[in-house]
Amino acid sequence: MDADASHVTVEFEFKDLAQGMSKIVVYDDGHGIPRNEAKQLFGHLGGSWKRLKRRTGTKDRMVRGQEGRGRYKAFALGGAVDWKVCYLAGGKPKSYTISLIERDLKDVAISEERSTPRRKPGVIVEITDLKRDFRGLHSEAGLQELAEIFAPEPYILAHW
Repeated sequence: MDADASHVTVEFEFKDLAQGMSKIVVYDDGHGIPRNEAKQLFGHLGGSWKRLKRRTGTKDRMVRGQEGRGRYKAFALGGAVDWKVCYLAGGKPKSYTISLIERDLKDVAISEERSTPRRKPGVIVEITDLKRDFRGLHSEAGLQELAEIFAPEPYILAHW
């Protein structure tokens, strides 16, 4: 998630009680990723911008990780991940989606960019094709564990 985000929210979606959890959705209110940087950032491991910077540009926070692997942590939970990105380009919100599947991490799909005037910057990460039910995540301890893995600071707000 974006190190400059102020809020990170995790939601668990269910098809129905019998089938269990169908999707994990993580929202942040960071500044997003300009589309022209997406291929470089998601195209290969080790491509982290964090090697060159120790602090974020907007809120001057310390950055974690430098190997370009953090974005792949979602695959510990599911086999398919979509990053729905919104960022400001020339002061106007633009959106696009980055999609990866675990069985072919080199095939990064990046959608066309579109104007989204009512959307605020940030990233929505949708994790699907879940590897198991993750019932342990439904507890406070499970939510805390998820926060420590994905959130840069302990300010996560979770829902289920």
